[in-house]
Amino acid sequence: RCKGKFCSVCATGYMQEWSKNTAENLYNMPHRHIMFTMPEELWEIFLKRRDLLKNLMDLAAEFLQAWFRKHEKVEIGIMLGIHTFGATMNFNPHAHLLITEGGLTKDGKMKHVGFIPYEMMRKKWQKEVIKMLRKELSGRDKEKYRKIIEKAYTDNPEGFVVYGPRNRRKGGIKQQV
Repeated sequence: RCKGKFCSVCATGYMQEWSKNTAENLYNMPHRHIMFTMPEELWEIFLKRRDLLKNLMDLAAEFLQAWFRKHEKVEIGIMLGIHTFGATMNFNPHAHLLITEGGLTKDGKMKHVGFIPYEMMRKKWQKEVIKMLRKELSGRDKEKYRKIIEKAYTDNPEGFVVYGPRNRRKGGIKQQV
């Protein structure tokens, strides 16, 4: 073994150790892993404009925070990372978020929220990603990618995939890791 932190085989031990250490600093309540994706047509934009990856990451966090504030009246905990490659090591930018299943109310009480409407969120996520791209791209880039962005919209009538299955393990984060 190479023992490299970037090796997909050797990094497993490092990842497990990091997960256990990180769990010590999180609220001991159920958490959920959520992924925000986008269609392949848009990947090239992020490959050429790496600066937009930060915007994508911030957008995913703001998107969930706004939904929980509006619909559940809570402030959630979020840990977020941007992945730029998929399982086959192809460029595939997407956001991974570890969120609390619920959050703090205005009076400081913890409120559990088990149901998250991913199907409804898909269309809204699509709209936000496209809005961000239209705002951030300018000049030649805006014209170059206009048709690609339109195609990503029309080819995905259900929206871009937002996925976060319920964690089946019982207990808080320490039992889930």
